[in-house]
Amino acid sequence: WLLSAEPALDWVPVSRVGGMQRAEYVRDGSSPVAVALQYDDGMLEGAEVIGSSRVFVPADGPWRVMASGQVELQLGAGNVVADEARLRGPGGELFAWSWYIMGSTLTTNDYLAKFHQAAASLGLAPRGIARVVVYSPRLGEDDPVQERLRHFVSAHGETLVADVRRAATTP
Repeated sequence: WLLSAEPALDWVPVSRVGGMQRAEYVRDGSSPVAVALQYDDGMLEGAEVIGSSRVFVPADGPWRVMASGQVELQLGAGNVVADEARLRGPGGELFAWSWYIMGSTLTTNDYLAKFHQAAASLGLAPRGIARVVVYSPRLGEDDPVQERLRHFVSAHGETLVADVRRAATTP
């Protein structure tokens, strides 16, 4: 996998955190994958990551959710059941997977995320919550886009989670 300067598609995940989002684009040959991290930096009052895991497109945008569900992902020693969406828009079709990272917890459950947030505010859990969205365009009718995403997550998911955890605890 090599970094790419060009986006995988003209789409970015909906952000409920006032634009605090960073995306990186990578390619394995001609197969693109993008990783977006969304996090609250405390600059926008009322903005938070929790509640966004299943939100992939705005109601009034050009992209539409064609199908949704969940997919179980193996991330090194742990696993997560991620939210999945198949989207269609002006640039084509893509698949996206989304989940939260909160300390040692990986989840899509908003209630568990809120509980972790409350525990962190009391000093009982590590601070910092991030939403991870991994997505890739469908390059043709027979394109194994879900297999490509699974390959990327298998190869880099554990490092991604460790880096997000480390960044969340760095002052």
